[in-house]
Amino acid sequence: MKIAIISDVLYPFSMGGSEIRSYEVSKRLVKMGHEVHIFGIKYWKGDDIMELEGVIHHGICENHKIYDGNGKRKGSTAILLSFLLFVELLKERFDILDVQSFVFTNCYVAKLISILKRETLVFTWHQYFGRYLFGYFGRGMGTIAFFLEYLSIRLARGNIAVSDHVRCELSDRGLDEKRIAVIETGADISAIRSVHEKDKIYDLIFIGRLTYQKNLTLLIETVGSLVKNLPNIKVCIVGDGDEMNALVEKAAKMGLSGHFDFLGRESDRQKVYSLMKQSRIFVFT
Repeated sequence: MKIAIISDVLYPFSMGGSEIRSYEVSKRLVKMGHEVHIFGIKYWKGDDIMELEGVIHHGICENHKIYDGNGKRKGSTAILLSFLLFVELLKERFDILDVQSFVFTNCYVAKLISILKRETLVFTWHQYFGRYLFGYFGRGMGTIAFFLEYLSIRLARGNIAVSDHVRCELSDRGLDEKRIAVIETGADISAIRSVHEKDKIYDLIFIGRLTYQKNLTLLIETVGSLVKNLPNIKVCIVGDGDEMNALVEKAAKMGLSGHFDFLGRESDRQKVYSLMKQSRIFVFT
């Protein structure tokens, strides 16, 4: 089969969970004999199309930031991406269109293409935002985003939820459970086991994008509450993002700089596994 996976940011240029999942699934589909194309923002120089491990990457717009200065998604980038996506999808025929549903405008573009070209449409749901969107975007943009997401549930006959929790969220919004398959995100156990156990350096570790929704101010404030009883507590933060400077400043203002190591972006997953094995507790706020 010829499969199109539609996202916004792409691995290995971005290291988020959804893009890593899409890439790992794509590699395995290629090994099974399928032709897989991934569409998203172009983060590389040169040709708009490049191949990595058999997976064909399409950069459909130049390196646009998807987050604003407050770490929130920019609606203008999503609209531009969706418009250019429509143009690109008209050029080729696919057996399956798999849309990562958090870019709501892409859902509607893919639906239109699936009707025009009679292609099978599938949505992969990493989460359902719901009323959280009002607090995230504010009342105006939040209302638009809320209804775009709510209505998008009805667009695809096939829906993949990455967890049972997401399946329940979709079901609670009226999506027939017969139209939902739960395919959880995998872990490369052999890669993890290849990293030997390490002496513990850190008490806590966080790994991810340093953006508004990750809520790392809570982690800093929690460490501030713990430090009196645990004066040697040490925390490792792996990742980069728009909140980096604000988080470093907050730790400094609370007198906690000596308790935090902000290591920045780490693209070597073996190094990430090594850091995890040097830590006692993984924290996800």
